[in-house]
Amino acid sequence: MDQSLYNNTTTARGLTYHYYYSSTAPEKPTLLFPHGFPSSSYDWHRQVRYFQAKGYGTIVPDVLGAGGTSKPENVNAFCFVDIARDIVDVLDAVGVDKVIGVGHDWGSTVLSRLANLFSSRFDGFAWISTSYYPPSMGFHDIDEVISRLRAQTRSDHLGYWKHFLLDNAYEKCEQNVSFTHHLMLPMTSGDPSPSSSHRLTPSFN
Repeated sequence: MDQSLYNNTTTARGLTYHYYYSSTAPEKPTLLFPHGFPSSSYDWHRQVRYFQAKGYGTIVPDVLGAGGTSKPENVNAFCFVDIARDIVDVLDAVGVDKVIGVGHDWGSTVLSRLANLFSSRFDGFAWISTSYYPPSMGFHDIDEVISRLRAQTRSDHLGYWKHFLLDNAYEKCEQNVSFTHHLMLPMTSGDPSPSSSHRLTPSFN
């Protein structure tokens, strides 16, 4: 992705959003691509190249906590309703009234809140990997979520969430970069089995 097409904007709640923007050809729509976790706007580089070549505009933000965007320490800042408002601030910053949203993974939930709250700013929606996610009240119980997914998929593929709750989790991840990558992105690590042992019994010793 052309680094010269990246820019920053400050949202209404005072957060910095780093985003990629390429303008559209006449009569072509602009596509908004919120990415998943744990990644950045670069996840979409192939799609950006493909659609830019066909004249589509693209807006690809680093979502909150990722890439060049602000990384608040207060977990309450990551409310999806507020993140949706941040994304609309990005649309306003580049002067684009309507887009087609394409969300992946965590970005699909961001797109879901945008669909709920700002549907007038969209000509269409597409959800990849994770479907439309309806609003919920408060936080889900992490053990319940992991147990439910284990029953559905025979895999603890979100088991790393428990590790992230540790006070020194970031230190362990920094000390074990290769293993962390292997644990969270097994499809790129040569071990994509749903029952891979590293997912069931992770060790950060």
